[in-house]
Amino acid sequence: MLSSQTRRQAINNHVIILLLFNNLIYELIDISLFLNYYRLDTVLPATQSLCLIWIFIDEALYSVSTITVAWASIERHILIFHNQWLSSSRRRFLIHYVPMMLLVSYIILFHFVVIVFPPCENRYDYTQEICGHQLCFHNSKLIGTWDSIAHNIIPTLTIVIFSITLLVRVLLQNRRMHRIVQWRKHRKMAIQLLSISALYLFLYIPYM
Repeated sequence: MLSSQTRRQAINNHVIILLLFNNLIYELIDISLFLNYYRLDTVLPATQSLCLIWIFIDEALYSVSTITVAWASIERHILIFHNQWLSSSRRRFLIHYVPMMLLVSYIILFHFVVIVFPPCENRYDYTQEICGHQLCFHNSKLIGTWDSIAHNIIPTLTIVIFSITLLVRVLLQNRRMHRIVQWRKHRKMAIQLLSISALYLFLYIPYM
């Protein structure tokens, strides 16, 4: 996908490219820190800075993936049933690019503030993976509830609801219109989203 300019420029692939880059960063940093911990059986170097980086990557990039898949579930409806909304460069910028930029920026900023500048004092256990991962903001009724609802429950429900309705809409639309060429195009985008959504739900819901 990345080696083909045509595929890189295709709007329906932008979310997937974002997920690939996000997960690549996650794998390079988060998994490397996990492997180092399992090798040494301790966090090394045992510093607050390393703990903050590890926790930030683990929390923020997980949320970026969740929000991105949720947005993809919504955007596929636009791409298939309302593609006239993206007929101009201005519309594509406002409807396609701006939401992704705002969502990712918000997630990064939120986690940076609550992890690096928390409203309480974090405690780190260097004998545990991810330094114990006991962030004090999770104990805050307001911030903890917002984090759980906005970054886990709502995105997960969005993925489930919009993925199911997309499948139903595509099947009904093409049954009515009998457009084989259009069906092939829509089927590819629908299968692409449903595969990502199913994989996400299978891997991440058990850990929520």
